[in-house]
Amino acid sequence: MTDSKFSYLAKLKELVASMERDLGLVKFSNDELNVICALRSMSSDDSQGVKSSELKSHVLCSTISNPTFYRVLRGLLDQGAVVRFGELKTGSYRLADTYL
Repeated sequence: MTDSKFSYLAKLKELVASMERDLGLVKFSNDELNVICALRSMSSDDSQGVKSSELKSHVLCSTISNPTFYRVLRGLLDQGAVVRFGELKTGSYRLADTYL
């Protein structure tokens, strides 16, 4: 990458950080934000959920280790940012209404 590409990347990261701050998302870790964004990206309909295995394969979540991914998902459930519905082993996840 040339210096100008790094410059563009730096400006983009600064813009995203500013947006996260403005939206009040700074309370979430990077992994939590990646799971939230992936979940929102994969939900074509707000009432339709996403299975954890599908969510884990999303480009934003695929580099998160399995233990961390499931710990993050559990934390988001505990915080009320994500809602789980359906059977225990076959259930799906969606963002809580306050994050749609």
